[in-house]
Amino acid sequence: GINAEYGEKDHGKINLLVNNAFKGVKTIENNIPVPFWEQPIESWDDVIHVGLRCHFVASQRAAKMMVPQKDGLIVNISSGGALFNFFTAPYGVGKAGLDKLSEMCGK
Repeated sequence: GINAEYGEKDHGKINLLVNNAFKGVKTIENNIPVPFWEQPIESWDDVIHVGLRCHFVASQRAAKMMVPQKDGLIVNISSGGALFNFFTAPYGVGKAGLDKLSEMCGK
């Protein structure tokens, strides 16, 4: 993960953060045929933790460095799963949440 103290102390600034991680490929694959009401909570936790929480934390830490330097770019990689029924509920919700996080980062 990104460590704000390391970046500030040793490198002075951060210019670019690309959030592309999304955990749970096997979890998603195993739960595609499973109805929403039967999907295990662990599937939700796996996918949302990496695909949303980690993006939030990394973006927040990068922004704390980028705002004072008045420079930097955060890129969040999402998918059509935010808008259409791809794979599982945790995947779709995670991607929709990531789209909203991207919107809120600029405010």
